[in-house]
Amino acid sequence: MLVLSRKTTEAVVIPQYDIVLTILDVKKDQVRLGIAAPQDVRLYRRELWESIQQQHDQPVEKVRQPMPAPAPKPGVMAPEPREAILSVSDGLALAAEINQLIHGWEGLPPDLLGPVAEGRITSAEQELGILFPPSFRAFLRHFGGGLVFTFDILGLADEPGHWLDIVHMNRSPRPHLPRHRVLFIYSGAAAYYLDTSRRDAAGECPVIVLGPNEKSVTVADNFLDFLRKAKEGRV
Repeated sequence: MLVLSRKTTEAVVIPQYDIVLTILDVKKDQVRLGIAAPQDVRLYRRELWESIQQQHDQPVEKVRQPMPAPAPKPGVMAPEPREAILSVSDGLALAAEINQLIHGWEGLPPDLLGPVAEGRITSAEQELGILFPPSFRAFLRHFGGGLVFTFDILGLADEPGHWLDIVHMNRSPRPHLPRHRVLFIYSGAAAYYLDTSRRDAAGECPVIVLGPNEKSVTVADNFLDFLRKAKEGRV
């Protein structure tokens, strides 16, 4: 292993791959790295790469998850449970793209809760009575929630009743809001929801904000599209 000492703003160059690593900031036991690399070069945090490698060792299979049916209204038949078909390989591809987005930003570094077990995500879906769209599920599975760009994205926290816990925040009193609108960002400026009642062929759903008279305004086609726009300052 090559060991180098570098000061803030100094860099290391890997010419064979056209990669430049720059020390941006050093605070106590945390170092911020800026990595300039060609578009076709994938970059991962080590723990995420090891997680991806472990999951690649598992057979790729289709995982069927029953969609909890909401309680029927008087005189209205309950809808049939839906099923979401998720591929393990698709989840890894989504996680890799999300990783590139949130770690390729030049602003505040992400502050994440950390990976979440599949069982906890399924339990959260059952408690909320919805299915998370694939891109948001991949975000929860590999990153857990936390500060991304300038947004605190709700996730699954270890501490019961935590203000970043998506189940806790969505089970708090929300008058007139149906369960299919899942709050995932709440700030003084705006609240963003996943509208799980509107699904595309891939199972993704739009991101909305609520305007006057609680009229929904779509701001992104899906969670991944929201992250792309957030990175560019367009939401």
